[in-house]
Amino acid sequence: MVGKCERVSKVYWLVLATALAAILPGRSLAGSVVAWGHDNYGQVSSSPEGTGYVTIEAGLWHVLALDEAGTISGWGRDDYGQVSGALSGSGFKAVSGGHFYSLSLSSDGTIAGWGRDIYGPVSGIPPGSGFSAISTGGYHGLALDPLGNISAWGRDLEGQVSGAPAGAGYIAIDGGDEHSVALSSSGSIVTWGRDVENQVSSTPLGSNFSTVVAGGYHSLALTHDGSIVSWGRDLEGVVSNTPGGSGWLAIAAGDSHSLALAADGTIFSWGRDQFDQVTDTPARSGFIAIEAAGGQSLALVPEPSTALLLTLGLSALGIRRRWRGPPKTEMSRI
Repeated sequence: MVGKCERVSKVYWLVLATALAAILPGRSLAGSVVAWGHDNYGQVSSSPEGTGYVTIEAGLWHVLALDEAGTISGWGRDDYGQVSGALSGSGFKAVSGGHFYSLSLSSDGTIAGWGRDIYGPVSGIPPGSGFSAISTGGYHGLALDPLGNISAWGRDLEGQVSGAPAGAGYIAIDGGDEHSVALSSSGSIVTWGRDVENQVSSTPLGSNFSTVVAGGYHSLALTHDGSIVSWGRDLEGVVSNTPGGSGWLAIAAGDSHSLALAADGTIFSWGRDQFDQVTDTPARSGFIAIEAAGGQSLALVPEPSTALLLTLGLSALGIRRRWRGPPKTEMSRI
């Protein structure tokens, strides 16, 4: 998947944040970056050392991160300035990476962009402040305002801009390659854009969803009990091998592979494995965030102080693991 928004599905999941807040209100979940999979432009091998990162967002072949101060870091492909053009300073709330461009959201809700501007994903950014979330598709951008209105701009060949739903009340957005997905406050899902692979027409019905993410040509959603639903192009089992069970905390989607985070922080991967983005999944628990785009995957592992606080917070809240494991499929648990 090539772009993500500021939402609970990636870093700030309610269970983990609540556990931490139980003993230290106001503390963010921070950690160090772990990456695996496609490394053609150093998007894996150039991952920064050190800790203190709270957000990771991947474009097609580049990666962006935010630290606890809201400072932007980037690495990977940079031929259009999609990395080196990042704004300096601190206090940024969100970042998102498209194919060859990037977006940021400042503390006052202003959106900025840099990198390749073909089709206008940078120059077409809506003016003003007050936006609450951003996301990037292949060559289109998305934003939410505090009332839940969706703005879309950039490439519109498949209706990924003009097809954006009107009206307020949306709480999450995510852009795929040429389609987009949004979650309403009622828990229902709306998708629009390219539908050749049924990533629009196969959108699940109902109003029990809590998280949505868009991959290259597929999408995923979490229900309120932590069950995962997938739809769209099923290349190498990225839809059909979706793990069962409930209690999953987070999901992420790359071009043709997906990730899920279990209650113990274990990462499960499935789908296309051309660049070992499935088989090289780290063999440990305790991760606090996951991300995927193109053929690479990323995760945050907590710094020691955060891990200790999280453990104590979970214990204090009496949270127990509910997940019972996926069915035996080709999905990989490494």
